[in-house]
Amino acid sequence: MKENIGLRIKIARVARRWTQQDLADKVNKTRPLITRIETTGLGHPHTIKQICKVLGIAVDEEGWATERGKEYTYNTELLKLKEDNELLLVLTRSQLETITDLRNEVLVLKKKVEQLQRKLLRK
Repeated sequence: MKENIGLRIKIARVARRWTQQDLADKVNKTRPLITRIETTGLGHPHTIKQICKVLGIAVDEEGWATERGKEYTYNTELLKLKEDNELLLVLTRSQLETITDLRNEVLVLKKKVEQLQRKLLRK
């Protein structure tokens, strides 16, 4: 198998939002085996081919991968992941802004409650 097959497998798996356990279940292997293959790119050729088949990956001599008839390099998958990462960053920033706004609202409400309590105590 090609030297970057472990990385290609990992990228294809993550792009599908599968965990290592999800992939292991689909090929009837163990999660630690999937981890080792993704990390080292080493494994029994039959197992590697089985994983690639499940992920829709075929590797030719030039290092191109083919998925459902479309040629792409693992860089394409990396670009997709980077786009997803950028979207997640935007979402995270938005959530942080919402949290900050809510905290400020809570502080304002606490002050109002304190004012009302003081008024009630004076009466």
